Amino acid sequence: MALSVTETLIKPLEKFRKEQLGAVKEEKKKFDKETEKNYTLIDKHLNLSAKKKDSHLQEADVQVEQNRQHFYELSLEYVCKLQEIQERKKFEFVEPVSIVAGCSAGFLWCDTNVFCFSFH
Repeated sequence: MALSVTETLIKPLEKFRKEQLGAVKEEKKKFDKETEKNYTLIDKHLNLSAKKKDSHLQEADVQVEQNRQHFYELSLEYVCKLQEIQERKKFEFVEPVSIVAGCSAGFLWCDTNVFCFSFH
């Protein structure tokens, strides 16, 4: 039973942590870096003087809009990666845990009934 639990639960969980969560950590670093870049650009844009030339302001507007679109796409990629990890976690870990817990509960239930029947 202990070997089965190790094979069913522990090894898949370790594999999941190493492979899947490692990829998400990289996505998070990328997202955090782009978030900082986005906020810095917006802050610079907000601090532009209204006395600047229209061409300079329009150029800054275009740059902010391009950065916003890039940040939006990156945000969606990050959210998709998180949802993918949640689904994989459900199928690779939660369901096997449920199966082992169900088997254990069934075994304990049978063991209790045998114990109860032996006293009657």
